[in-house]
Amino acid sequence: MLFRPDRFIGLLVVGCAFGGFALGQESKGLERSATSSIRTYVDSDGALLADTLNRRFTFTTFYTEGAFEKEQFRTLLLLEEFKSTRDTSRDQIRGTVKVEAWVGKDVSPQNKVWAIEQSGDAGLLVDRFYKVTKFGCCASIATDVYFSLLSGQKLYTTNTGLFEVIVPNTSVALTRYVAFHAPDAILPPDEPQSAESQAGVIQYGSEKSVLQRVILRFKGDIGRPRVQMFYKEKLAESEPLMLWGADKKNDKSSLSDFSVVLLFHDLRKVIIPVKNDQLLISAATVPQGYLLEAVK
Repeated sequence: MLFRPDRFIGLLVVGCAFGGFALGQESKGLERSATSSIRTYVDSDGALLADTLNRRFTFTTFYTEGAFEKEQFRTLLLLEEFKSTRDTSRDQIRGTVKVEAWVGKDVSPQNKVWAIEQSGDAGLLVDRFYKVTKFGCCASIATDVYFSLLSGQKLYTTNTGLFEVIVPNTSVALTRYVAFHAPDAILPPDEPQSAESQAGVIQYGSEKSVLQRVILRFKGDIGRPRVQMFYKEKLAESEPLMLWGADKKNDKSSLSDFSVVLLFHDLRKVIIPVKNDQLLISAATVPQGYLLEAVK
């Protein structure tokens, strides 16, 4: 089962700074506030600068990981901070996103579970993740960074979003995600270049961890692909992919017999089969000149 951002519970907001705050004792539940600010100035080089600091609370509900019939309902409170410095003389923005998270079983989540800080310009809840976006500039494209809502762990960095794969009527522990990170992103991949130019990094995993990372190499510029899936002789061009052939089979072997497809602008394809929850790189179909390399 997935996060339900549309199911909000009322929250009275009244007084606190980012970081720590005292818990309200009244029966009405939490009482919090978060302030925002702006400062404009001219620096020593004559640049016209504007510093903005915006804070907000987000309150939602979710189900913890477990068997389909045993997943537990929880509430989640996020305190989000968006800090940026804009140089109006050069039309440049430097931004940072900070988030702190509290979880609970009722209307007043009190257990602080994680805090994150990431270079970026915007952030929001997306399904079972918190997504931070760094907008593109010049020849560099926008990049999304996905963090686990369960742990705050940084998981996927992508320019194509997350392609979700679901085994129906089983645990969310079997849900998988596929992402692609291009080398010309505003936040570039950490993986090193080599004699074969890096064309991007494929990531495959769950809401808790990235299980496999695979570098796609090619000499030259091949652009960014569309991520698709191939299952039961059909091409799925949009997510999620529902593995109905494994309906109610709560086992990793259910994550088999489909393929990750990367479709490039010149219509060339990279096809990677998946068997028993593993990307089978050795069995992949790649065009001439392409190379797949597992990240150790």
